Amino acid sequence: MSKARFVTTTALFTATLICVQLVLSGVGGVELVTVFFLAFCFYMGIRSGVAVAICFSLLRCFLFGFYPAVIILYLIYYPLFALFFGWFGNKFGHNITNVKFFFIVLFSVFFTALFSMLDCAITPLIYGFNNRAWLAYVYSALPFMATQIVCVIISVSILFIPLVKGFEKISHYTHS
Repeated sequence: MSKARFVTTTALFTATLICVQLVLSGVGGVELVTVFFLAFCFYMGIRSGVAVAICFSLLRCFLFGFYPAVIILYLIYYPLFALFFGWFGNKFGHNITNVKFFFIVLFSVFFTALFSMLDCAITPLIYGFNNRAWLAYVYSALPFMATQIVCVIISVSILFIPLVKGFEKISHYTHS
């Protein structure tokens, strides 16, 4: 991929993720960023995924505010997500078998839970919560995490394959 195409792809998909996040930002626990970013990383690979992860993590701060815990959380989580799913797509290929699809859904659930658990570790450290406040924070995060996990299971099960096929078609047309 040429440098111009790489920069354009990064910019366009970063903007797409911001739009996807804005669309459902008012509905707690319901999000589609995971499935869009998952399909992108799976198909486009580690380099493109990490570039978008960093751009998305920083750009969203301009839109939603610069909160230290969120900046740290996003700059840890999204590049890690991109590394894993970019590697997974490269290692096991883009043809999606039932077994591979099962593991994609399973790992997307794992990463969704990881996001919440990282938040439960980072935010209290940044703001200096005592043990009691930390426990309250963790318990208050559990229903939100459960809702997100259900959303991710549904969204990845329904949208992942069509999104990967879409990236495949876009990639085919842009390389011709």
